[in-house]
Amino acid sequence: MTDSTRIDFIYLSEQDMIRAGVTDMPACVDTMEEMFGLLYQGDYRMAGANNDSHGAMVTFPENSPFPTMPKPTADRRLMAMPAYLGGNFGTAGVKWYGSNIANREKGLPRSILMFTLNDADTGAPLAHMSANLLSAYRTGAVPGVGARHLARKDSRVIGLLGPGVMGKTAVAAFIAVCPLIDTIKVKGRGQRRLDNFLTWVQETYPQMFE
Repeated sequence: MTDSTRIDFIYLSEQDMIRAGVTDMPACVDTMEEMFGLLYQGDYRMAGANNDSHGAMVTFPENSPFPTMPKPTADRRLMAMPAYLGGNFGTAGVKWYGSNIANREKGLPRSILMFTLNDADTGAPLAHMSANLLSAYRTGAVPGVGARHLARKDSRVIGLLGPGVMGKTAVAAFIAVCPLIDTIKVKGRGQRRLDNFLTWVQETYPQMFE
């Protein structure tokens, strides 16, 4: 490959993503608000003939003549989710979503996500990055945008259904936009997850226990 055809891109591990600011929830909320404005204006494109499809998923049959083909077990997903976003972003990208509930038996997350960012003009890759935290903080930031515009500014209580990863990032977003919050009421399906959530709150927001 000659210098004229050289393509460079950045690889970002999960720790690189943290150093780059992926867990900066106030900035995440600001970014999601900017994104929703572009969606409202129509300055975006997604997959499919309608330019608005969520993505394309690989599915597997119940019975296959190929013994190595994966089975359609619970929460097995292989999915590409491409999009273009305009405005100040002006880039294209694709989130790759691999999921299998049995991953936990192997010590892996249920979902393993990667994201590739591309130059929208040339299609050249700009970065390839670990995306579990990126996705989690994006998801949590969305209700933060809603709370910024719809919640009372003096709100003090969060009501939360589900103390998992997305519950934690939603709490982070709510506190980012409603800093007077001092109480969380949470409902979960199991004590282990509730205990894990309580430990996280104690470590992250010790003011809740003052």
